[in-house]
Amino acid sequence: MSKQDSSRHYRSDNGLKSEVGQDVLLEAITAVSASLDVNTILSQLAEQLVQVINATSAYIVGRRDDIQTAIIIAEYQSEEATSAEKVSKLDISYDLKSQDEAKAAWLHTAEPIVAHAVNPDLPVWRRQQMLDFKVKSSLIVPLAVKGKIVGYADIWESRYRRDFLPNEIALCEAISKHAAIVLSNAQIYESERRRRQEAEIFNEVSEYVTATLDLDEVVNRTLHTIRRYLVGIHSCNIAILEPDGDNLRLMSDWVIDPSYTKIEFDVQFKASESYATNIALQKRQPFWINDLRQYPFANARLKNAVKQGLCSLLYIPLLVQDRPIGLLLIHAWHAPRPFSQEEIMLCKGVVNQAALAIEHARLFTETRQQAKELALLNQVSTIAGETTEIDDLFQEATMLISENLYPELFGFVILDQLGRKLVPHSSFVGLLPNTQFEEIVTVESIVQRAINIGEPVIRSNNDTNSLSYLLPSSQSAVVTPIKINDRVVALICVESCEKYRFKSNDVRFLRTLAGQISTAMERAHLYETLRQQADTLARKVTVRTAELQAEKDRTLAILESAGEGIVLTDINGRILYVNPALEKQSGYCQDELLNQSPRIFNSGKMPDSTFSELWQTVLEGSYWSGEVINLRKDGTLYDVSLTVTPLRSSDGDVTGFVSVHADITRLKEVDRLKTQFTSTVTHELRTPLTSIKTYLSLLERGKPEKRDRYLRVLHEETDRLTRLIQDLLDLSRLETASPYNYETSVDPVERINALLPGFRAEADKRTILFKEQVSSELPLVSASELHFDTVLTNLLTNAFVFTPERGEVFLSIFDQGDCLQIDIVDNGVGVPDEELEKIFDRFFRGEAANDLGVPGTGLGLSIVKSIVERYGGEIQVTSSAEDGTRFSVWFPFFK
Repeated sequence: MSKQDSSRHYRSDNGLKSEVGQDVLLEAITAVSASLDVNTILSQLAEQLVQVINATSAYIVGRRDDIQTAIIIAEYQSEEATSAEKVSKLDISYDLKSQDEAKAAWLHTAEPIVAHAVNPDLPVWRRQQMLDFKVKSSLIVPLAVKGKIVGYADIWESRYRRDFLPNEIALCEAISKHAAIVLSNAQIYESERRRRQEAEIFNEVSEYVTATLDLDEVVNRTLHTIRRYLVGIHSCNIAILEPDGDNLRLMSDWVIDPSYTKIEFDVQFKASESYATNIALQKRQPFWINDLRQYPFANARLKNAVKQGLCSLLYIPLLVQDRPIGLLLIHAWHAPRPFSQEEIMLCKGVVNQAALAIEHARLFTETRQQAKELALLNQVSTIAGETTEIDDLFQEATMLISENLYPELFGFVILDQLGRKLVPHSSFVGLLPNTQFEEIVTVESIVQRAINIGEPVIRSNNDTNSLSYLLPSSQSAVVTPIKINDRVVALICVESCEKYRFKSNDVRFLRTLAGQISTAMERAHLYETLRQQADTLARKVTVRTAELQAEKDRTLAILESAGEGIVLTDINGRILYVNPALEKQSGYCQDELLNQSPRIFNSGKMPDSTFSELWQTVLEGSYWSGEVINLRKDGTLYDVSLTVTPLRSSDGDVTGFVSVHADITRLKEVDRLKTQFTSTVTHELRTPLTSIKTYLSLLERGKPEKRDRYLRVLHEETDRLTRLIQDLLDLSRLETASPYNYETSVDPVERINALLPGFRAEADKRTILFKEQVSSELPLVSASELHFDTVLTNLLTNAFVFTPERGEVFLSIFDQGDCLQIDIVDNGVGVPDEELEKIFDRFFRGEAANDLGVPGTGLGLSIVKSIVERYGGEIQVTSSAEDGTRFSVWFPFFK
């Protein structure tokens, strides 16, 4: 039959159609009332639509205004439908938010629409759809209840172009009304069912969030609730926000199948690196994408997941007092899964209830874990305080921590001084026998990275190509360096076979443990150093722990050992500290000077302007330096080179002053003696030179018979001048010569015998009793013949000069074991106590020399002391006005 004949056939049988229509309506009413299953009813109504007007297929499309989508929920294809048409189209959806006005008009139609594939006015999307399924004509009938469109019936004709007749359209509208009622009732029922389900879910969540503080249980039950409510999803996860506000740590996840885990999260991943997670956390609102295939902002990881089939996502932040603490991550695969507003709001409500419980559970878990960690750290601290043996500390700490926290692998690794060789400590737990660190610690290994950056390194994956674990089965590891003075000296290694085992709190605990171990190692090192130093330093030095050796102690040691006097005062000039050198200078003890003013040293010999200038200078923050005359406790005066420096706080304010008192009395005396020496030398040189000049003139013009006397005087004065110059040359040579000359030796007995006749003659000349006691055999001594003679001659000459007539001088020379001892004793005028400490000073001449008119330069005894010390010997002097003077000299024997 042609389509024209068919059309005439339908128009001639209106009456028949009317009867058929009534029967169909009756069947529709029967179908509606015969079943409670919505899909069954709608499928029967689709079949009736096809049969009543002899179409090839029909589709019932339901509207979901909450998600702005229309979805095919029932269908029927006749035997005459095309093969493409017979392919099921259930769950195909249409976007009601389309920007295409023509498409939007079709989807929102309130009147029946007849469309033909060849119609040029047909929207492109509709024409393409009809061409794809080889459909020639279609009839769209809206499903409306009380003026509200709840869906529409889409009736297709694929055999020929067909103009649907009014009575056919009316008949389809009548059947569609029943479908609309069924669909509306189903939506009402579904809405009510959802409300009941939501109430049950909220009650369930409320019960379990108040019943437990177990974090894993709260998270897992929340995920269970979400996946039970949301149909059509394939995975959901909860990630907790770390304290830094950016890193998310995956707590738990659920997947319907392992193939739906294409998005892999590390133990920590940054929220800022994902557009979706970042938006959800920043705006504190749910963020969802119904079709990721149309999503232009996906990062590389998300794009890869979309290629694998990921289609939809829903991210909801976990909020506590509007503060995000985590994120619920929901994914759907292979086909878009639109999320309704009702679903989003319910998930948000569940998450909001769970968020507070998760936060409380997390805080409870963290508090309990921290309490456990603090207890362990306290035990380690106690152990560290009771022992200075690092091996014992490592042994006990390893046992303690491995038993309570990290049983799989835990231990310490020691780094050598050069940082090249790693040696595991014998207490290491879980390490395989004969583990070769050199083979495991590659450039890219976690151990080497921790050494390089000097910070803890955490890894949680099973990528053994880029990471060398100590155990082949490990999937998580933390390596924490132990540092002393910013140098890595050891490592704490922890591993686990569990993926994502270690978290930020583990790093925090291990970092604290490393600090404790570092302090203990440094303290042990300092203990060992002090113990070694105690054998060679003064017995007063006691062993102290490293933490008690503060900067104040070191500074105090420097001040106490300084040769100059040091005074510390506050901003008001009140004395806070004086060192022993200052006590020795001033004669005051420290207790007498504390809280006193430095004016206690004022001798009154300095003008007030000097101290005014000093005070003004240091108050301005500058240092002052000059010379002053101070007063000792016993009333004597002494010269001081004074330097006063202000002390500043961290803010730059002057908080006190430190003054350095260098006693320059001796220097002043030396300077005076030097001046006196210059005068004396000038006089001593002038006297013989004047005599020589005078007698040379007499020799030229005088009487010939006196020529011999003139020549004798010239020789005497020349000898006198020669001796003076020789003394000066000897002193100069001694100053520049090397300290010891072990290659030079002299026979003391031979030199004594050679010198004694001259000494006896000098004694007889001065009417002095001279006695000697010299051993007949003595070893060689370290000295030159000239220097040995000079020492004896100078000392005996001094004894003869300062011993009065009929006095006594005694010389004794004997073997003293490892050295030769020479004693020269006289009963002369003696040396006052105040001159004894200066007697060997160059240019020094005592009062007795001046009173007796003894000529000289004050160099003799200085030359003697320099000679003796040059050969490693020693000289001492004792004297009193009643007993005279004793000089004792020790020369080492020649070896």
